[in-house]
Amino acid sequence: MLSTVCVVERDQDNGRRIKDLLHNRFLIIAYSDAPSVLEGLNTFSPDLLVLDLSVPGLDGAALVEQIHRQRELPVIALTAHASHVDRKRLLAQGFSDQVAKPFADPAFLVATIERCLARSGGTRLASTLSLDLLNLHADRASDPGRALSPAACEPRARAGRVRTASG
Repeated sequence: MLSTVCVVERDQDNGRRIKDLLHNRFLIIAYSDAPSVLEGLNTFSPDLLVLDLSVPGLDGAALVEQIHRQRELPVIALTAHASHVDRKRLLAQGFSDQVAKPFADPAFLVATIERCLARSGGTRLASTLSLDLLNLHADRASDPGRALSPAACEPRARAGRVRTASG
């Protein structure tokens, strides 16, 4: 079974780059702010979260704390602060790992995701399946030219490749 990776990135261009990097390896669900993530996690269960620490709505540590109150979920921090001290602080705050931005080696993000999934018992299976969902709005699910909600896409995701006009 294909692993689902939730990407939370405040910058739309960075979000697209990350999705482009990952979409052939994982099912991708993307958000750009903390409140949307918390709402989406009520209906959609990713295997791993890749989190920009500077997303609007909550700081990264507070968001991870709220998520971990509801469920155990591996979370990789995306941050410009990549020192050894920063890494220790993030691990103590409940993050599974960290990846520095900007990406010097995009393959490192993929390897980090695969390593965290393996540690958590998640599955990794290369596939061409993709959900390109940067701006999720459940009320737009019936309009094929707009982004879809995770709940609206999940049944179709198992049937094949799904692309939206935003991807």
